[in-house]
Amino acid sequence: MKVNFQENIINKSQGKRTPSSVIKFDELKHYIRIFKEVVDVKSPTDAVSLWVNSGFSRDYTIEVLYSVIVRFGGGHRNWGRFHKVYISTLDDINAFLAEAYIKRHEDVDSLRSILKNIKGLGSLSYSTKMLRFLNPNYVVLDSILQEELSLSTTDYKIFTNNCRRIAEILNVDPVDVESGLYAYVQIANPDQRQKIWKQYQNKKFR
Repeated sequence: MKVNFQENIINKSQGKRTPSSVIKFDELKHYIRIFKEVVDVKSPTDAVSLWVNSGFSRDYTIEVLYSVIVRFGGGHRNWGRFHKVYISTLDDINAFLAEAYIKRHEDVDSLRSILKNIKGLGSLSYSTKMLRFLNPNYVVLDSILQEELSLSTTDYKIFTNNCRRIAEILNVDPVDVESGLYAYVQIANPDQRQKIWKQYQNKKFR
């Protein structure tokens, strides 16, 4: 993924699922809208807001985890593996999440080191999924985006900075730019089998 800020375009190289392409910044607005139609962003946003407004009450901690890991992230396997651990160590998990929220403006490495204390949030993919809802300046970088945008785990900060700069131009949050790119690569996949994305492949956007 190479970003040209003079021409406001992204040059996307050949990915595992998608062909090389040029993505105009303005095009991302369509894909941001689609992402919000397809992916449940509201549940985790509301869950985190309720938890924060309650003063980090443990009564809302499980819903925060479930809404981010499963409703947003589709991590049913992670939830199946660790939900009993979440129940039995709820106070510790709540403390780690609260610490990450309070320090949400710090460096991503520091924040991830806190979240790694929570089972299922150790990977870059799931730790950044949680960070997304603690601070919208931190974007998600999962395996699909890594494969389709030719990024590695060490490219996270570069990817985040690019999303932030594009977000300023489009007047959106950095997470919206990342979400738009995620929707783009799902729809650009010629072998896409998921109906939630496939339904948009033949639509013309305005």
